Amino acid sequence: MATTYYLWSGGLSAFEYQVGSRPNYTGGSGAADPTICGPAKTSSDPGGGNASTTTTASATYIPIQGVSGSAEYGRAWVTPPLTGVTISGTITVVLRGYESVVGVNAKFGLELYRLDAEGNYVSTIGSAVASAELGTVSSGTQTFTITPSSTALSSGDRVGIRPYVTNEGTMGAGSVYIYYGGTDSYVSFTETITEYTGPSGTTLYLKNTASDVSGKQAWTTEDGANTDTTTNTSSAPSDPGNQATASAGGTALVWFTKPLSSVTIAGRMAVKWYGAESNVLANTYPWIKIERTNNAGAVQSTVYSGPVYMEHSTTNAAMTWFPLPTSTSISNGDRLKITPYIASNKGFGAQASGYTATVPYGTATGVNVKFTETLSEGEPETPAPISVHFIGSML
Repeated sequence: MATTYYLWSGGLSAFEYQVGSRPNYTGGSGAADPTICGPAKTSSDPGGGNASTTTTASATYIPIQGVSGSAEYGRAWVTPPLTGVTISGTITVVLRGYESVVGVNAKFGLELYRLDAEGNYVSTIGSAVASAELGTVSSGTQTFTITPSSTALSSGDRVGIRPYVTNEGTMGAGSVYIYYGGTDSYVSFTETITEYTGPSGTTLYLKNTASDVSGKQAWTTEDGANTDTTTNTSSAPSDPGNQATASAGGTALVWFTKPLSSVTIAGRMAVKWYGAESNVLANTYPWIKIERTNNAGAVQSTVYSGPVYMEHSTTNAAMTWFPLPTSTSISNGDRLKITPYIASNKGFGAQASGYTATVPYGTATGVNVKFTETLSEGEPETPAPISVHFIGSML
């Protein structure tokens, strides 16, 4: 059964999967274009919206502009994380829009991208353009098809949907308008595509309880309520950014599990992050590092370290991504160390100093990490007692 994704009008504030979504992928112009993204959903949008794109003489590729009339940012749409599927069948594109005057000589094209769990560009699924020039009435639509490169999506991947304006003949100066929301513009896949809901193993909550080695404890039970971290921003910190602190300028925070039983961590994880920045100019996004330590808390290897390329909103909001860890064998008595960071935005200006980011922890509506595997408490191996045998008699 075909699956249709409608381009929603909600913009950044309504992107319920990753508020302020800004995937870091390469556009058709060949450059890594900063892109304002909204949600693409299988249900139609009850609202509506449109964006105007300024055309220039002789241009051949202009991204749909994220801020009407501004070429600074492109606009695209992103699906939620998807269950693994291979996209190979014909894709139908319907885009509603028009050009301001006939002499603009413009039409729509569309590119589809595979994005990984963090929002990184992986590959181009396919692209195509309409066969004729846009009309000059707002009710007009352009319908065309894409023959994709067979693309296997891993569970947790997303699809980036990027319409653009191209030429039909020689492009002239003017404007092109695209409509989204309702059922105005959409992309239909041949395959049945479903949303990925994540692994079903053990969840580790970041608790407000002291660890027996250092910092705080991460374990399988929630606290009664959340506690906030508040972290100062700084000017363009290098990755992974600023380690989360208990209060602005306060103690840097880290979490350790209890000693674990032997297990190999290899399946996809779900990082559930909640947070906010104090000002949109802060330009912050989430980063989490998970490491294997010995029983004493000394780091032995990195299980996963990475972000999701989604800027925090100015109100607390949920963000979830599904990274694949480095396959890691946990010996009996080893621990996991979890460290959250406030990273610097890559697409729309680096992190700026003078602001804060707030991230809650303690419950299911605070930062937590879910694994494919079952994690349970273990104990370090106890050396066998040494037996000493005396031969002969004592004088």
